[in-house]
Amino acid sequence: MKFSRVPSHFALSVLALSGLACGSPSSDGGPPGSSVGVPSPSGTGTPPATPTTPTTPVVTTPPPVVPPTSFTCADPASHLAGASPMRRLTRLQYANSVNDLLKLNLDSAALLAEDEKVGVFDSNLLSPVGELHVEKYMKAAEAAAEAALANVASLLPCDPVAVGEATCAGTMIDTFGAKAFRRPLTPDEHTQYLGLYTESRTAGGAFNDGIRQVVRSFLQSPYFLYLVEAVPTGTTPVAVSPYEAASRLSYFLWNSTPDDALMAEAQAGKLTTPAEVLAQATRMLASDKATATLASFHRQWLGLDRLLTAGKDTKVFPEYTPDLAKALLTETTSFADSVIRNGDGKLATLFTLAQSPLTPPLFPLYGLPVPATAPAAGQLTALPQGERAGLLTQAAVLGAHSHFADISPVLSGAFIRATIMCQTPPPPPPTVMAQPPPPKPGETTRQRFDRHRTDATCANCHQLMDPIGYGFAHYDALGRYVTMDGGLPVDAKGEIVASLDLDGTFDGAVELSAKLATSAQVRECVMGQWFTYALGRNLQAQEDGCGVTAVRDAFAKSDYNVHELLLAIVQSDPFRLRGVGGVK
Repeated sequence: MKFSRVPSHFALSVLALSGLACGSPSSDGGPPGSSVGVPSPSGTGTPPATPTTPTTPVVTTPPPVVPPTSFTCADPASHLAGASPMRRLTRLQYANSVNDLLKLNLDSAALLAEDEKVGVFDSNLLSPVGELHVEKYMKAAEAAAEAALANVASLLPCDPVAVGEATCAGTMIDTFGAKAFRRPLTPDEHTQYLGLYTESRTAGGAFNDGIRQVVRSFLQSPYFLYLVEAVPTGTTPVAVSPYEAASRLSYFLWNSTPDDALMAEAQAGKLTTPAEVLAQATRMLASDKATATLASFHRQWLGLDRLLTAGKDTKVFPEYTPDLAKALLTETTSFADSVIRNGDGKLATLFTLAQSPLTPPLFPLYGLPVPATAPAAGQLTALPQGERAGLLTQAAVLGAHSHFADISPVLSGAFIRATIMCQTPPPPPPTVMAQPPPPKPGETTRQRFDRHRTDATCANCHQLMDPIGYGFAHYDALGRYVTMDGGLPVDAKGEIVASLDLDGTFDGAVELSAKLATSAQVRECVMGQWFTYALGRNLQAQEDGCGVTAVRDAFAKSDYNVHELLLAIVQSDPFRLRGVGGVK
């Protein structure tokens, strides 16, 4: 089934909201190691009636980091790492940790304040905890403790009747506390929490009331809410402790607290060598718990949650519902999991595979008949030839980077440039009128945005985005494949300029995806995105240089296998060492 795009007469969203409408001369970059410098447009006065021929921007895009020049990476002195500030758990990490600790299935994330961002990823590095945070943490802890008390026996390592309530409470404090703090309690901490239990009993509370008070207090402690690591006493990075290594592994690969196996490794003094870390990371990636982490990365990296938060115009797309949007998000995250954990793992496959794990509601959207029997979970379905190729042509990605009722070459082009190529266009000048021309009857999307690019103030910046976005002209704002636009056949020819190795023309998103799949610039960008997600911080040029070089080499040796990339990251110096200094 083919769809014809319905010409939208609804006003386009103000492009300034995305910060991507038109660029002023700037060398401001985006992700670490990227910068796009755009020269001033030539000429002043009335914009010309036809598209200008903009000056090609001068672009310098070094790799995410470069090794120090004072030594080779083979020297012992090259074992460095950037500063690792103390991070507060993200909402997802908090919710997962609470559920794993208390054996619950609560949506605690909904009770907490929004997360900060490092790049496109959630990471709470900078903002102090204010009264609002404290109140929300208190309410979340109370709700979790109350729910846990419905099955208090699951929290206890002993029988309070057999060994005595006070003795059992003390044992529970040690075992539960070690899991909550991700390390053994100190004697003073044991005394403090036992005092809370005793105080509750002295006030007339029952055994369960004392346990509730203990659980509530653990869940509000900074040692639970933060990933606390010892600060090096000198000026040289040091290896994190076994318990700290267990936390780094667990919150990277599972977004939750370490399990018993990781804690046992830490207690035995292991996780101090790359081989020991690799063994645990391999085990963890094989677990179904890694599926949720891959989903979290791809939702954030690809900006998929915009599909849920912005929605679609149901007058234009009556089939759109929040449930359909969730099914589309699940398709993309399941696809990534299928390739990385159960397929060949290759980055190129993520960009080119014309198969996807469709569920029945998605078959009509992809122009396919609904099968009599629903596919098994994770089963891949072949998509129409020539219409789809990998992540970038999936409806969730297409819809997330479109407007409420119509596509946007600016949004989709900016997404590819900034997120897939790691070249963020500069922000618009404060005086620019960031509104594209309204559509005219019978005018195609391409023609409308070509009129937008006649503005000399905008032309230099928009040449970085719009010609890439034109490659997605075969899809509407819900991600359906279309063949007509404004009564004319779709023209999906596009072009990339000012890149490291992608310059040139292409025809359609399938051809664009094939170009991206083999690009050194894209491989470097994806490696940097995974590093940021793993560390919760930006890479730092000299300090992380040799560690990134080693991971880059391992990624190349694996034929750009993302599964192997993750294993290389956990063995790297930036992941295994704690640097010194402040946030950069």
